[in-house]
Amino acid sequence: MTLQMVDRPAFAERPLLRRPSMDDARARLRAVLEQPVDCVDDLDIAREFGIEFIPARTSLKAAPGAGPHLSLVLYGFVQHQTSSRHQKSPVSAIFTEGEWFESHRRHQRAALTVAVVDSWVAWIPASAIEMLIETRPAASRPILRGVTAALVAANDAANTLALADTAARVAHLLLDLERRFGRSGAGQTFVEHHLTQSDIGNICGCSRETANKILADFAQRGVLAFQTKAFELYDREWLVRRAR
Repeated sequence: MTLQMVDRPAFAERPLLRRPSMDDARARLRAVLEQPVDCVDDLDIAREFGIEFIPARTSLKAAPGAGPHLSLVLYGFVQHQTSSRHQKSPVSAIFTEGEWFESHRRHQRAALTVAVVDSWVAWIPASAIEMLIETRPAASRPILRGVTAALVAANDAANTLALADTAARVAHLLLDLERRFGRSGAGQTFVEHHLTQSDIGNICGCSRETANKILADFAQRGVLAFQTKAFELYDREWLVRRAR
């Protein structure tokens, strides 16, 4: 069965068939920022970013200490968690290539970015973004577009969490995962998202047991077949109706 990507963030170059290197990560960052790959002039805003390789199942280490910063997934995908000295919460979000997310450390709590697979992540302090907007507004536009898209997605998720019933929230999350991680073929879509049912419940504001019950109901209706950290979607239109 031939699989094709479904509406995922696009980059200028073709996907690599080898493990990405630091040079690949820098080139991809400049592609996102709409700068020449070999840019070396004074408007090279990629210099303001830190870039780090995160092996699978480990966390981002080199991000700034105190204060907010923005991160961008260049290769792979990561889970976002919040931890304290005493405990680690379930996954609160997942981000894939080309997506921005805000992360910070406050007092005893810290944002924890954990790679699901081997990943490259770029980050920049919020203070540096403010400087770029003031001194190089045209060059900072790709960052602002990315941040705006992230804010729209976060606002949409917040509205769904506040206004929709639990099953609608789960349906909305599944559609979002299908859009970002889905591969289509033979009249169905396969979505490998690497979220546990506890993670799904946490994102949707319900317990693992409730999430499991809703997913089982969707499966019984023939809408999808759920697998470990993945699902096959058969009836997207029904899921769209249920998410409203």
